[in-house]
Amino acid sequence: MRTLLEDAAQRAIRYLETVNDRPVAPIASSVARIAEFDTLLPTGPTSAHDALALLDAIGSPGSMAMASSRFFGFVIGGALPATVASNWLSTAWDQNAAYFNSTPVVAQIEQTALRWLVELLGLPVGTAGAFVTGATVANQCALAAARHAVLERAGWDVEANGLIGAPKISGSLLFASGNSSGWVGVSNRYSGLHVNGNRVVLEYTLDGVRALESPWFVSSEGAQAFTRSFEIAPSPKALSLALNSPAKNAAP
Repeated sequence: MRTLLEDAAQRAIRYLETVNDRPVAPIASSVARIAEFDTLLPTGPTSAHDALALLDAIGSPGSMAMASSRFFGFVIGGALPATVASNWLSTAWDQNAAYFNSTPVVAQIEQTALRWLVELLGLPVGTAGAFVTGATVANQCALAAARHAVLERAGWDVEANGLIGAPKISGSLLFASGNSSGWVGVSNRYSGLHVNGNRVVLEYTLDGVRALESPWFVSSEGAQAFTRSFEIAPSPKALSLALNSPAKNAAP
């Protein structure tokens, strides 16, 4: 085990030490070699050392140099020495950070990091937060939390009543630069999965018109049918709903 992990560390260190000396995007010959990963299912085990060597030989040159100081593609990447080293150690811990009782150290580190962020941003004491998978999910969570707060002030309990029949939130985008990321104006359409009693409600827009949809199963005379209930906001123009007939060989 030690030899394998030390080999992996040396390969990773070499990659980071030379990442600024290579093109940010992989060259064509390196991309072409990626196809070598597409092999038949092995009939037996492969040496861990051989697998690691193959991963490095093909994967490293075929990767986008996101850890490079010259990568400006997206707001992603963060392979600083401290983050890589911490990631190595936490990976060895192999914690499933869901509950304090099962992973107390991870829960404590997360709570401390969140408290530091609250202090750093000058937010009110007691401000809650969470770590999510990325900026898009953070935007969704922020929109959902803001909508919850606005409706709560209007006397509407989203958790108990869902969104069907809720007061309509009106407003407009206050600021966006000409080079805003692609999520600006889009996340509002994503933030539309809600609970209404024992039903799930999907929210989206149809050509700018707000729509709520609730899929369900109903039983009648021993048979089950899939249903979709819609609530469509008023539209200045006619909307149509297209229905497709089931395939001839579809199961009943």
